[in-house]
Amino acid sequence: MPSILNKLSWFSGLIDGEGCFTLNIIKQHTTALKVTPVFSIQMKNGEWIKDVLKILNKLNIKHYHRERKNQTEISVKHWKNILPFIRAIKPFSVVKRPLIERFLLYNPRPIRNRFIPTNPKIIIETANFVDFVREFNRGKNRPYKWSRDTILNFFGKKK
Repeated sequence: MPSILNKLSWFSGLIDGEGCFTLNIIKQHTTALKVTPVFSIQMKNGEWIKDVLKILNKLNIKHYHRERKNQTEISVKHWKNILPFIRAIKPFSVVKRPLIERFLLYNPRPIRNRFIPTNPKIIIETANFVDFVREFNRGKNRPYKWSRDTILNFFGKKK
Protein backbone atom coordinates (compact mmCIF):
# COMPACT_ATOMS: atom_id res chain seq x y z
CA MET A 1 0.00 0.00 0.00
CA PRO A 2 1.43 3.41 -0.94
CA SER A 3 2.36 5.74 1.89
CA ILE A 4 0.11 8.62 2.92
CA LEU A 5 2.73 11.05 1.53
CA ASN A 6 2.48 9.47 -1.92
CA LYS A 7 -1.30 9.59 -1.68
CA LEU A 8 -1.24 13.25 -0.59
CA SER A 9 1.04 14.08 -3.49
CA TRP A 10 -1.36 12.38 -5.91
CA PHE A 11 -4.38 14.04 -4.26
CA SER A 12 -2.76 17.49 -4.46
CA GLY A 13 -2.22 16.97 -8.18
CA LEU A 14 -5.87 16.01 -8.57
CA ILE A 15 -6.90 19.11 -6.61
CA ASP A 16 -4.63 21.35 -8.69
CA GLY A 17 -6.29 20.06 -11.84
CA GLU A 18 -9.91 19.47 -10.87
CA GLY A 19 -10.52 20.90 -7.39
CA CYS A 20 -12.07 24.23 -6.48
CA PHE A 21 -11.60 26.38 -3.37
CA THR A 22 -14.15 29.14 -2.96
CA LEU A 23 -16.14 31.05 -0.36
CA ASN A 24 -19.78 30.84 0.53
CA ILE A 25 -21.03 34.21 1.81
CA ILE A 26 -24.43 34.40 3.44
CA LYS A 27 -26.18 37.53 4.68
CA GLN A 28 -27.51 37.03 8.18
CA HIS A 29 -29.97 39.62 9.39
CA THR A 30 -29.36 43.10 8.02
CA THR A 31 -25.92 43.73 9.53
CA ALA A 32 -24.05 40.43 9.47
CA LEU A 33 -22.25 38.17 7.00
CA LYS A 34 -21.12 34.58 7.40
CA VAL A 35 -18.05 33.69 5.33
CA THR A 36 -17.51 29.95 4.93
CA PRO A 37 -14.75 28.29 2.89
CA VAL A 38 -15.66 25.45 0.55
CA PHE A 39 -13.55 22.91 -1.32
CA SER A 40 -15.17 20.70 -3.91
CA ILE A 41 -14.18 18.29 -6.59
CA GLN A 42 -16.68 16.90 -9.06
CA MET A 43 -15.85 14.36 -11.75
CA LYS A 44 -17.13 11.22 -13.41
CA ASN A 45 -17.30 8.16 -11.19
CA GLY A 46 -14.09 6.15 -11.01
CA GLU A 47 -11.37 4.68 -8.84
CA TRP A 48 -10.35 8.16 -7.66
CA ILE A 49 -13.35 8.25 -5.29
CA LYS A 50 -12.12 5.43 -3.04
CA ASP A 51 -8.65 6.94 -2.79
CA VAL A 52 -9.92 10.45 -2.01
CA LEU A 53 -12.33 9.16 0.64
CA LYS A 54 -9.55 7.07 2.24
CA ILE A 55 -7.26 10.11 2.40
CA LEU A 56 -9.93 12.35 3.93
CA ASN A 57 -10.86 9.67 6.48
CA LYS A 58 -7.20 9.08 7.36
CA LEU A 59 -6.77 12.83 7.96
CA ASN A 60 -10.03 12.92 10.00
CA ILE A 61 -11.48 15.58 7.70
CA LYS A 62 -15.26 15.81 7.76
CA HIS A 63 -16.50 15.75 4.18
CA TYR A 64 -19.63 15.41 2.10
CA HIS A 65 -19.97 12.81 -0.63
CA ARG A 66 -22.74 12.87 -3.20
CA GLU A 67 -23.30 10.73 -6.27
CA ARG A 68 -25.67 11.62 -9.09
CA LYS A 69 -26.00 9.63 -12.28
CA ASN A 70 -22.36 9.07 -13.29
CA GLN A 71 -20.95 12.08 -11.40
CA THR A 72 -19.48 12.24 -7.92
CA GLU A 73 -18.94 15.35 -5.83
CA ILE A 74 -16.81 15.41 -2.71
CA SER A 75 -16.67 18.61 -0.69
CA VAL A 76 -15.14 19.94 2.51
CA LYS A 77 -16.73 22.94 4.20
CA HIS A 78 -16.20 25.19 7.23
CA TRP A 79 -12.98 26.54 8.71
CA LYS A 80 -12.50 23.70 11.21
CA ASN A 81 -12.33 21.20 8.33
CA ILE A 82 -10.69 23.32 5.62
CA LEU A 83 -7.66 24.46 7.65
CA PRO A 84 -6.29 20.98 8.52
CA PHE A 85 -7.14 19.83 5.00
CA ILE A 86 -5.16 22.57 3.26
CA ARG A 87 -2.27 22.26 5.72
CA ALA A 88 -1.97 18.60 4.73
CA ILE A 89 -1.93 19.24 0.96
CA LYS A 90 0.02 22.52 0.92
CA PRO A 91 3.52 20.96 0.65
CA PHE A 92 2.48 19.13 -2.54
CA SER A 93 0.34 21.79 -4.19
CA VAL A 94 1.58 23.76 -7.18
CA VAL A 95 -1.27 25.49 -8.99
CA LYS A 96 -3.49 26.15 -5.96
CA ARG A 97 -0.61 27.03 -3.60
CA PRO A 98 -1.13 30.84 -3.66
CA LEU A 99 -4.80 30.33 -2.83
CA ILE A 100 -4.00 27.82 -0.07
CA GLU A 101 -1.47 30.21 1.46
CA ARG A 102 -4.02 33.03 1.39
CA PHE A 103 -6.61 30.79 3.11
CA LEU A 104 -4.04 30.07 5.83
CA LEU A 105 -3.24 33.78 6.29
CA TYR A 106 -6.86 34.83 6.63
CA ASN A 107 -7.92 34.88 10.24
CA PRO A 108 -11.60 33.85 10.20
CA ARG A 109 -12.70 36.06 13.01
CA PRO A 110 -16.42 36.59 13.04
CA ILE A 111 -17.81 39.44 11.00
CA ARG A 112 -21.31 38.29 11.76
CA ASN A 113 -22.16 39.28 15.31
CA ARG A 114 -25.12 41.57 14.83
CA PHE A 115 -24.94 42.99 18.35
CA ILE A 116 -21.35 44.26 18.32
CA PRO A 117 -20.05 46.67 15.65
CA THR A 118 -17.56 44.90 13.42
CA ASN A 119 -13.95 46.01 13.53
CA PRO A 120 -13.22 47.95 10.28
CA LYS A 121 -9.89 46.11 9.89
CA ILE A 122 -11.74 42.78 9.81
CA ILE A 123 -14.18 44.11 7.21
CA ILE A 124 -11.36 45.30 4.94
CA GLU A 125 -9.35 42.10 5.45
CA THR A 126 -12.41 40.02 4.57
CA ALA A 127 -13.26 42.17 1.53
CA ASN A 128 -9.69 41.84 0.22
CA PHE A 129 -9.71 38.09 0.86
CA VAL A 130 -12.99 37.66 -1.03
CA ASP A 131 -11.62 39.61 -4.01
CA PHE A 132 -8.42 37.52 -4.04
CA VAL A 133 -10.42 34.27 -4.10
CA ARG A 134 -12.75 35.57 -6.82
CA GLU A 135 -9.81 36.76 -8.94
CA PHE A 136 -7.99 33.45 -8.48
CA ASN A 137 -11.11 31.58 -9.66
CA ARG A 138 -11.73 34.01 -12.54
CA GLY A 139 -12.95 32.42 -15.75
CA LYS A 140 -15.20 29.88 -14.07
CA ASN A 141 -18.31 31.44 -15.66
CA ARG A 142 -19.98 32.09 -12.32
CA PRO A 143 -21.69 35.33 -11.40
CA TYR A 144 -20.71 36.35 -7.87
CA LYS A 145 -22.99 38.39 -5.68
CA TRP A 146 -20.26 39.35 -3.21
CA SER A 147 -17.05 41.18 -4.03
CA ARG A 148 -14.78 43.60 -2.19
CA ASP A 149 -17.01 46.54 -3.13
CA THR A 150 -20.31 44.87 -2.22
CA ILE A 151 -18.93 43.82 1.18
CA LEU A 152 -17.66 47.32 1.91
CA ASN A 153 -21.02 48.77 0.78
CA PHE A 154 -22.89 46.27 2.96
CA PHE A 155 -21.01 47.51 6.03
CA GLY A 156 -21.29 51.16 4.96
CA LYS A 157 -17.55 51.56 4.44
CA LYS A 158 -17.65 52.77 0.84
CA LYS A 159 -19.67 55.44 -0.95
